[in-house]
Amino acid sequence: MSGLAKAEIMRSGEAGHCGKDVRSDLQVALEARAEGGIEIGLESRVAAYYGENILAQARQALSDLGVHDAHVTIHDEGALPFVIAARIEAAVRRAGMLADKARQYAGLAEVETELHGIRLGEVALVGFAGEPFSELGVQVKARSPFPHTLFSGYTNDYLGYLPTADASPAGGDEVDTSPFRPGAGEQVVEASLALLAALRD
Repeated sequence: MSGLAKAEIMRSGEAGHCGKDVRSDLQVALEARAEGGIEIGLESRVAAYYGENILAQARQALSDLGVHDAHVTIHDEGALPFVIAARIEAAVRRAGMLADKARQYAGLAEVETELHGIRLGEVALVGFAGEPFSELGVQVKARSPFPHTLFSGYTNDYLGYLPTADASPAGGDEVDTSPFRPGAGEQVVEASLALLAALRD
């Protein structure tokens, strides 16, 4: 048996710091778009001297990361070039916009994928097309109507990492490269439980 799961796509990301007490840093806010190219808004105390250089470096960093359609806001507090590049990369990762994911999910607000479920007597197996955090599987098992439930990833496709909402604030490679918004993992848990309930009937 199969069912559908919908998970919201991450479309924005932020990195860095700004403010009157911040020096040698910048804040980058990035929002993905389906089309329209790169649009950058820059606020900087040194814009008159280095604004064009900052914009050129930002455009190059975005191009190198495979991002071609996004609205970017930069609040610069005198950041050096390596800081600019690092903050832009972090914002891109947090937006789930690395080149392969940007192409795969261009223009989408959510992705719909098939969940797979199999029942063998009192044992049930649910499969998701991505790499879910283990805590999501634990939630499915704990709430399953079956005494023995297996929750699996990598089923017939690979959509990317699927973190828990609790993992999002801490970040990390899996969270930063996931294309999904916080809470998408919990959406898949609920869809998995609905599929298990249908298998039980």
